[in-house]
Amino acid sequence: MNVFKFLSATLLASTCLFSGCKKEKSIVPENPSVVEITVSNSQGELLGSETVRMYDETSYESFKKNHSTKPLLEITTDSNGMARFTLESNLWFQSTKSREFMFVVLKAFDTDNYQWWSKGGTVNAGKKHAFRIETTLPKAGTEDLVRITIPTGCMETYRNKWSDHPGYLKKIEERP
Repeated sequence: MNVFKFLSATLLASTCLFSGCKKEKSIVPENPSVVEITVSNSQGELLGSETVRMYDETSYESFKKNHSTKPLLEITTDSNGMARFTLESNLWFQSTKSREFMFVVLKAFDTDNYQWWSKGGTVNAGKKHAFRIETTLPKAGTEDLVRITIPTGCMETYRNKWSDHPGYLKKIEERP
């Protein structure tokens, strides 16, 4: 009889002990977040071969002070002006359901001559997001005339051909 009571008590204690243990459910979904960035110019033309940089809250603040700040990720747009970032939840959303990310298109000719455009916001773990960055860049292959008045008072005219090497200038005229 004592053995029966002992086994019953042990079985009851084991049942209570193990039923109270539950596997902790992760707050972060297992599927990745997908962020699609579309890059266009102000005329709505989609821009292929543009590098899109991704920054988080901290690195974006650094980028705003120093445009040579290294991004967390870089992806080049396809011929449809689309860059797709796939963010694995276990890497980008450790113990949080959402993060703030900014996506940047930067044109830098040198340390003092640069321009950038950005879009971004809250990205939720396991969800699909889309942002559009509208630049003032012309479509590749177009030409613009650039007129510069230099300190001597001379005006110089350059032909700027936007191609694989942005900022290529060819002097075509000089007037006093």
